[in-house]
Amino acid sequence: MDQVKHFSLHTAEQPAMNIAMFIDADNAPKGHIGDVLDELSNHGCVSIRRAFGNWRKQALDSWVPVLHQHAIQPVQVFDLIKGKNASDIAMCCDAMDVLYNKPVDVFCLVSSDSDFTPLVTKLRSEGKQVIGVGERKAAAAFVDACSFFIFLDDIAAEVSEAQAMLAAYEKNQAQAAGPAPTPTPGPPMLTASASPKPKGKCQGVDMKSDSTLVAWIRESIKQFKKPDGTASVTTIAAWLKKEKGLLPGNYGYTKLSDLLKVIDLFEVHQDSSKHFRVSEKQRLCTHPSLKAAS
Repeated sequence: MDQVKHFSLHTAEQPAMNIAMFIDADNAPKGHIGDVLDELSNHGCVSIRRAFGNWRKQALDSWVPVLHQHAIQPVQVFDLIKGKNASDIAMCCDAMDVLYNKPVDVFCLVSSDSDFTPLVTKLRSEGKQVIGVGERKAAAAFVDACSFFIFLDDIAAEVSEAQAMLAAYEKNQAQAAGPAPTPTPGPPMLTASASPKPKGKCQGVDMKSDSTLVAWIRESIKQFKKPDGTASVTTIAAWLKKEKGLLPGNYGYTKLSDLLKVIDLFEVHQDSSKHFRVSEKQRLCTHPSLKAAS
């Protein structure tokens, strides 16, 4: 199993994968399901989204807003015997039904329960990719059985780092600016968020020539880059949204990482924890005095 998080389920020459996500709600934290879906969307369409549990239990009430927000179908599984969780069996049966009856390329199992290891083995024997999602406490047998494994602890760490960096930036800006002056009325300004959304994706050449967009991205990288020259895409996405009103959707893109790749002025890659990072491409010096003699 590839525990290094550099993975891609499709290439530019291949169609995006059809993904089915199954959540063991009793053994998976709800906090970063949105981040998991964001990651999966980089590799294909998550057409099946199901969460299994006894939804009559008060312990799962906090899941309800998450289900609504991310269009996840709750699957009711009653506890037939006290102390026994029937959700595991129901989830396995549902996954097998999808395996043989739906055009799915990739299965994503969200759980830290090692009982799903035989299911992973079966799915992979049928030629399917299996992405596991769980906490560090997940058994090694389950982690190793998956094609790839996303640790929720890593996602939580990246989000916390992004929030801390953004908070530090805002604090520094507030201290440097001093007391805010009394605002004076002026003409309305057209911001990126107020711009009309394109009917399709903006072309790279058009965004490359958008000096304001490029300047904002460069400014964000400068603000949050680490000594290696790279910045977290999660952090700069939050900064661009908060400070500039810029959303990838204004340009027809779902993810900022995709927009950055298309502009072709920035290097986008995944680090060892599978988090997207960005840096400016090295610019070649073209001064005549430095050109090689012909």
